[in-house]
Amino acid sequence: MHYESKFMDWHTKAWVKKPEKQYFPARLFPAADHPLVLARGEQVRRALLVKRLYGYASFTALLESDLVNPVTLLISAGRLPVAFPAAMRQDADLILIDETTHAAESNKLIAEVELLTGVRSTPFTPEPMAKYARLIDAQTPELRGLCQLACGIVSETLISSTLSGIPSDPATKAMVQEYAREHGRDEARHHAFFSQVLQHSWPQLTAAQKETVSLVAPRFMTAFLSPDVPSISNDLLSLGFTAEQTAQIVAEKVTTPETMAGIRTSVQKSIGYFAALGALELPGVREAFEDEGLL
Repeated sequence: MHYESKFMDWHTKAWVKKPEKQYFPARLFPAADHPLVLARGEQVRRALLVKRLYGYASFTALLESDLVNPVTLLISAGRLPVAFPAAMRQDADLILIDETTHAAESNKLIAEVELLTGVRSTPFTPEPMAKYARLIDAQTPELRGLCQLACGIVSETLISSTLSGIPSDPATKAMVQEYAREHGRDEARHHAFFSQVLQHSWPQLTAAQKETVSLVAPRFMTAFLSPDVPSISNDLLSLGFTAEQTAQIVAEKVTTPETMAGIRTSVQKSIGYFAALGALELPGVREAFEDEGLL
């Protein structure tokens, strides 16, 4: 009797042969596949991807608690020089609950992954949040709230490749996919809310106010989406890479033309909302977007 084996593809298809899933998609963090990283072995590569998850989740937690929630509270409590309908203020209260949950779930995820992997997280202030703080602090008191609002609108209407890419990545751990998936569902509603906040606010602003918030927006877009080089560098150094190796990995895999192209793609929706209101025609605004490499 002739025997026909069904195991010809066993070495590539068997469960035991499937690669272990990662805690962060390598395709969203090319530094994990730099030759210097690969030369150190899978254990170091895996630890680097875990640390990138920590960086992303830590940034998310601080973004929600230190940027989005304060802006949403300004809307809910009527503390801006803009009048909002009661229904919009009530929805802002619901967003406060959502964002507080996002921050809590981000911190919870970090704690759980630390226990599972033994890779420790290091508390830090993400560079985008530091840039945001400096940007807001530079504004006059009477314009500070509106500039916070503009940054909140940008953060909630741009389309992050990380948030959209994790749930669909088959090589990512299910717990991380679910974290991003649930976050993304909430953010779809927030996107719709904040796009309407911009449309509702714009006619109530003076010409000077429109110009100020429109000039702040492109600076925040690049600050928000640019790679957190200090954090990534610290992760590499903590894993034993030299300063020279770290600089090489960052230059060749992090701060690349492809990275800037991805930023431009992510902000097109946000830019479109401002453009539809005529913001790009205000003095110096189009040039500000071009200077940031967004147009």
